Amino acid sequence: MFPSLKAKIDAVVDGLKDLEIKYQEDGYIVESLRIATNPFGVWLLQNDEFVLADRLEFLGSLLHRHGIFGCCLGPAKNTNELACVRQIIASSEKFHCFFMLNANDHVGAHEAKEMVYDISTLNSQGLANFRFAVAAKTCKPWNPCFPVAYYEEEEKQEEEAGTGEEIDHRRFDVRFAIGIENSSIVKLLLRKCGTIENIDTIFRQGMVEALIPIQQIATNFCSTDDTQSKKNGKHGNTIRDLDKIFRDVMVHVLFPPGIAHSCSNHIHNGVQPISFRFMGIDTTVHFPFKTSSFVSALECLDEIDEFGECGTIAACTAISKVLQSMECIRSTGFCGLDIPVCSDRRFVQLIESSICPRRLINILPVCANGIDMVCVPGSDVHLHTQSEQSLRSLLLDMVTLAEQLGKPLISRILPVPGKKKGDRVNFGSSSHFINCNVIYLDKGECKGER
Repeated sequence: MFPSLKAKIDAVVDGLKDLEIKYQEDGYIVESLRIATNPFGVWLLQNDEFVLADRLEFLGSLLHRHGIFGCCLGPAKNTNELACVRQIIASSEKFHCFFMLNANDHVGAHEAKEMVYDISTLNSQGLANFRFAVAAKTCKPWNPCFPVAYYEEEEKQEEEAGTGEEIDHRRFDVRFAIGIENSSIVKLLLRKCGTIENIDTIFRQGMVEALIPIQQIATNFCSTDDTQSKKNGKHGNTIRDLDKIFRDVMVHVLFPPGIAHSCSNHIHNGVQPISFRFMGIDTTVHFPFKTSSFVSALECLDEIDEFGECGTIAACTAISKVLQSMECIRSTGFCGLDIPVCSDRRFVQLIESSICPRRLINILPVCANGIDMVCVPGSDVHLHTQSEQSLRSLLLDMVTLAEQLGKPLISRILPVPGKKKGDRVNFGSSSHFINCNVIYLDKGECKGER
């Protein structure tokens, strides 16, 4: 069944595991291996719903057999494709995907809101929405961050296809990108900075020194970027002197194979290999779920007594500017700040003690990569029309701001079935979520606000 799909996944996994070994040999911990495809509307959807179910089941079994953390099937680019998302998310916990929403698309925002609530019913705690997000068009391919990772053909390849020139479909292209968990080095550097003024120097230098060896391994692995390798060679002493505290962090690896046109460094069932291409590192600040807090680390700066107060936006902007402009680092993805609300212990504490949690939520699109992992009421959707309307409006605000700022932003909201405003959510032994209270996105949530 589906021999071409199997051959390509097998080939990509071979390459993934070769790269994993390279990082492990150099002392890194590879936290997960992940695959992303081109948009699922291109290759997955068929007129027959049973074919879709069979393909999903087969792909899920392949991922499980190979020990792959997950597969992001790319974006739904219209409401017809969005209608298939529930089936995709429900078919396997390995699958992730997202909806690409345009500014002023009120119908799309409505359908996206409906899908968020629909997916929430797949799990008693609404956790299936961890694998689904709504994203702005500013979210580009080659981002290793799930659930918004996807592969996209280059313009040159598309132009060749449009000329009528025959394309050899036995050849398929593999790109990979690296995501990192970097809490130890970020906390250390922010403490050294002391003030926002020093972020552009102390924080920049420390991050560049930490990322160079990760990039070096990737470029050496694919051996197709001699220019970049030579450029990085001058940093040899820095690599040798790298602080051990950073070498223990997690390294996320992403291969976007594009099921329609993928690649490998092996030959399987007539599939002809070409070399791997390194797309870059997502320099985003990622802290481990539950066990650490970026918000707390930011409060080490002299100007910030409490996240959300004066200085917060300035500090976050300064850090993001560094992450997006580090010399000699090939970057991809968000290159910003990851602040998942119900996974950051300090943020949860601030929300639950705030007279207006919504104000803290509202600054996230400016400070971070979007509004991520917020628990909202999920009790009988028809009785929560105000919450529904607020979510729809929030999605429209998010994509409008993203396009105005030219910034990749996502929204990942978690309606919790059976819970209303103020109810406690117990996530049990979940490795991703901290027990927290459900909040409203509505104006009425703010105590004393008129």
